[in-house]
Amino acid sequence: MILITMLFMIGIGILGAYTSAFQDATLYLGKQLALDNSSSLLSTGLQDAITPKGQNFRNILFLILLVTLLIYGFIFYSWYITICLPILTLIIIVPFLKLIVMPKPNSTFYRDKIKINLERRLESYERNKDVLKTETIRFVLEKFKSINCD
Repeated sequence: MILITMLFMIGIGILGAYTSAFQDATLYLGKQLALDNSSSLLSTGLQDAITPKGQNFRNILFLILLVTLLIYGFIFYSWYITICLPILTLIIIVPFLKLIVMPKPNSTFYRDKIKINLERRLESYERNKDVLKTETIRFVLEKFKSINCD
């Protein structure tokens, strides 16, 4: 039972670490894209424009899995262990995996994933003949060429 719980916590930790690292990457890249227009943009730059729709799903799934971990804990363990399970996951497992396993926010790994997502959105907007969104995505993709990643 303990092994299953630990594997569940590590699985949630991997999802949480990836989600958190991806958020950091979109923030980093969004700020890089907005450097020349920084006075008129929010502190997040163009983060909202480049964040893939799947990121919201991952964020919600992470929270649902934490609640599931609580329910699982109440079924199989005492209340004080149950309270510790999500806390340990959030405070120890997620940061540890993010630090050790996940690429840094300025890596080409995230930049390439975001660029592919933007290219897919561009194709979709072109198919739907949405001129404003098409031109906006083209502008963002053009600015992507100027971003230096490690």
